[in-house]
Amino acid sequence: MSNVQKRYLWIGGVLGLIVLALIFGAVRPYKHAMGAPPSTPDVEVTQVQMEDVPIYGDWIGTLDGLVNADVRAQVTGYLLKQGYQEGAFVKQGQLLFQIDPRPFEAALDQAQGQLAQAKASLANAEAVQHRTELDVQRYKPLAEQQAASQQDLDNAVQNNLAAIGMIQGMGLVGTALLPDLKVPMIATRDVGDYAAQRLLHLDFSGKQTRELLGERDLSITEATAVIARGIGKPELRYEQLTYDQLRQALTQMGFSPKKAAVYIEMFTSVNTGVLAAQEPRSRENTTPTSFEQFVQDVFVPAYHGKASAA
Repeated sequence: MSNVQKRYLWIGGVLGLIVLALIFGAVRPYKHAMGAPPSTPDVEVTQVQMEDVPIYGDWIGTLDGLVNADVRAQVTGYLLKQGYQEGAFVKQGQLLFQIDPRPFEAALDQAQGQLAQAKASLANAEAVQHRTELDVQRYKPLAEQQAASQQDLDNAVQNNLAAIGMIQGMGLVGTALLPDLKVPMIATRDVGDYAAQRLLHLDFSGKQTRELLGERDLSITEATAVIARGIGKPELRYEQLTYDQLRQALTQMGFSPKKAAVYIEMFTSVNTGVLAAQEPRSRENTTPTSFEQFVQDVFVPAYHGKASAA
């Protein structure tokens, strides 16, 4: 017998022993389990009695409120807090939800900044209006006497109408003047008439100064009320601008910093009493045109877009 055959014989013998061992291990526990006697179960006994027994049932359903309401926010944003509990009663005016206010606060700050800018622009528009009214009333008598060209008068009228158009768009009156400070208000027609008479009669020599105080003193609040009645807008109001707002508006309108500073100095001088009438009111320095007449004859036609020759 060769070595190879011996090797195969040994391998076959080992495999046979392994198979026998596996069969013996599987059969032995089974025989042990079959031989064990079964255990006796425990049984509990109780007295039978008659009584009511609750009956339970589970069903799927949907609840509907007596009054249903859709809650919709008037603005959109990120929800921070819910102010009520589900199913609880709520009252009118009760806080239901809190939305992140930061975007709206930023928008409010921007709107307030734009409002301040608009008020400053209004102050500048009013200053331009006052200046152009002076031009119109100064050029009118001079044009009638052929001391100024009709073109100068037409330009002044158009500038005046443009300034009033800006005031129409703003819907309020605003300057840096104190609301209750009474100052002389004179119609520029009276200034023009007085100057024209002096030029026609030449009853002066050299350089002379004449102080004219208008028909009476008025505060800017009182003047605004007269304008409101004249144009039929009782809601028209006066708002005082700060000097910084006025300076910013003048700069944005193209005024140089030096020229804007002159305007601020003028309003400051009037408010503090530095710039005031030097003569007491008298018959000689009181002019005939009242502020009500000026509004009726000049301001109202210009406000409604009609160039007045008055």
